[in-house]
Order: sequence, then structure tokens, then C-alpha cells
Amino acid sequence: MPKKYHVPKYALHKRSGQARVRINGVEHWLGPFGSDASKARYDELVAKLLADRHDKDAGLTVNQLVALFWRFCKTRYGRKGRGRWGEAINWRRVLRWLRQRHGKELAASFGPRKLQAMLNDMPSEMGWARRYCNENLQRIKRVFKWGASLEYIPITTYQALTTVEGLRRGVTDARETAPILPVDDDVVQATVPSMRPIIRDMVLFQRATGCRPGELVRIRPCDVDRSGDIWRIRLGDHKTAHHDKTRIIYVGPRAQEILAKYLLRLPEVWCFQSRPGTRYSTDSYRRAVHRAAERAKQPRWSPNQLRHTAGTEVRAAFGLESVQAVLGHSHMKVSEVYAQRHEALAIEAAKKLG
Repeated sequence: MPKKYHVPKYALHKRSGQARVRINGVEHWLGPFGSDASKARYDELVAKLLADRHDKDAGLTVNQLVALFWRFCKTRYGRKGRGRWGEAINWRRVLRWLRQRHGKELAASFGPRKLQAMLNDMPSEMGWARRYCNENLQRIKRVFKWGASLEYIPITTYQALTTVEGLRRGVTDARETAPILPVDDDVVQATVPSMRPIIRDMVLFQRATGCRPGELVRIRPCDVDRSGDIWRIRLGDHKTAHHDKTRIIYVGPRAQEILAKYLLRLPEVWCFQSRPGTRYSTDSYRRAVHRAAERAKQPRWSPNQLRHTAGTEVRAAFGLESVQAVLGHSHMKVSEVYAQRHEALAIEAAKKLG
């Protein structure tokens, strides 16, 4: 059984507002609490401490590696305005499960067989669909890749894990998720009268621009450039911001008319607020749409389907490249999903081709 070590805590010195950490009885001052520089210095000191321990014993346990990665994960994937942990929340379940199954074992001894066993058990034990199983497979690999990059574990440990392939369609019992389909405009129009005015405006604005629900709820007046005929909303906080991607939402006349009255707020205040000072979240927005559809006696649909409806419309009128530009896709392959939904084009082409 490997020796257990306590990982020193990143702590706040309340009087000074500085971050500090105590290592082997020595106080280290890191800089302003919560700053990236202080966290980087903390990680550096802890990495050195763990490296020293690694020389003295058999190495880190999976529990220790996961605990260190989680701190990195919150910094790397967490973003302001996206809840307590931001996108890092998507990692919590698989990290917890990894610790439950292998937490007390040496991280360096976690090999392909153990990872393959976890992957095979994901559908039955966790109830995850095939695609989500494969996403979490990559997350586990990412933990060990990060650990190897900081020399917490041997690089060969990570390299061995890369040999484990994801679950393939048709050769696994894992369930398949249904694709997200566009919502018919007739259904949207029938639902709109049952919505609160602000939800109605959010739906119509999203339908007109094709933006993501997560982008919609984070729009502020200061993000909107109204200097041209087509307004531009440049978001600093969006789905791919941690990949250094720029996201611009292009706002035409119809969407401008909807958004204009919400731009009278203070520059850095959210445009779409459920109550003063509190913006809608993607969850509360989706629930509001679901309730409205139920009141209107319409099939249940979700805001994300509006994006697919807009993408299909743009694809039909302007082509695949326009879908990529309007919807902000990083890769054309993602945009092709919307092309596949446009059955009418295929039917028309078949008629002309005979």
C-alpha cells in the first residue's frame, strides 16, 4: 500500500488578501488570492514537493493525481458566469468514479486493462450513452496526460492508455443518443403566445441569429457593436473560449429590433434577466420553453433545436460555408450535421437528376 500524503492547501490570508501555502512548516506567499499567477506558483511548489516525494517512495496514488488535476481543471475549463465550476463541472462525475474504483492504487500502475474495464462498465454502472462513454474515456486519458506532462507519473503510463479505443456503434450494448433535430417553425409560433415576453424575445432572437443558448444568456450591452448595418456581438466567454477561439454573433434587422430594448441596461449587466441582477441560465431558459410548450399543447422542444433550425435554413439558402460562419463552428464537419437534416434539398436534387 503506497504511503498517503497530504497535499498542502491553497489558502487565503484574510488580512492581506494574499494567497499562501505551508509546505514542510515553511510559509510561501503566492500573490493576490485567486489570481492566475498565484495558482501557477502554487502548482509549481506542489509539483516540486510531489516530485521530491516521488523520489522517496513509490509515487502518487490516483486519488492524489485526480485531486491535483481537479485544481488545474477548474482553472483551465472553469469560466466566470457559468456556475460555480463552469465547464469543469462536466469532469466531476468521471473523476469521482475513477477515484472510487482506483483511488488508492498507484497512478503509475493504472494501465490499459483497467481503463478498458472502466469503459466497458460505463453503460451499465453509470448509465451513459455510447458517445458520452467515449467522451469520458478521453477525459480519463487527459488526466494521465496532464500528470505525465508535469512528471507526476511516467510518460509510458499515458502512452499505454492511448491504445484503448472508444466504443463503436453496433458492437456494444451501450445505448445511442437521438440526434438533435430542428424544431418546426409552426411549432415555435404556436408556443410563443404561451411564453413570458422576455422568453419570447430570447426564442425569437435565437431563431434569427442561430446562437447557442449559452451565448444568448451571456449577452451584455457592452458586447454589442452597433456601428454597422449588421450588429456584431463579440463574446469573451463562450463554449470554445478556452481554445482561444473568437465568437461573433451577427445580428440582422429582425434580431436588432428584438434586442434593442435590452441594450438600455447598464453596459456590463446581462441583457436577459430572470429577475433584477440575475440572468437566465441555460437550464432555466430551457425549462421555461418546456413549460410554454406544455401550456400550448405542443410537442416538447428545446432552445438548442432553434440553432439547428437556423443552421438548416442557412444551409439551404447560402451553403455549407455560411453555416460554419453564422453558427461559429470551428470545423466544417460540425456544420455538415445541419446539411444532413435538410431533406428537402435532397428530394429536389433527386427530382432534377431523375
